[in-house]
Amino acid sequence: MICLFCYLIIMARFSHLPIYQKSFALLVSIEDTVLRMERRARYTIGADLRNIMRSFVVCIARVNTLEVSARTDTFVHMMDLIHQIYILLSVMKELHMFVRKNDYEQMIEAVYEIEKQLE
Repeated sequence: MICLFCYLIIMARFSHLPIYQKSFALLVSIEDTVLRMERRARYTIGADLRNIMRSFVVCIARVNTLEVSARTDTFVHMMDLIHQIYILLSVMKELHMFVRKNDYEQMIEAVYEIEKQLE
């Protein structure tokens, strides 16, 4: 079992990064939005969106521990995840799955800012 001190040291490697903070805030926002969705959507597109966003946040932690030469593949994977998130959010908008009016705009703006930081 990992000790608390070791856990704090590991968290310190990436938790201060702006991309991590923005991504984590988006993850929390997505979790909140999915909870408000109707049951059918929550367990289909909502589950996919949540899983992809969680994977993205984990990738941020993972890429920060890799050597610079080994980061390229992870960055490519992260860009793919960002594009999937963008597509799912767009589908949700078209199907009127957002309960609150401005959720889509806020999330798309966050995705755009995360994508800029990733580039």
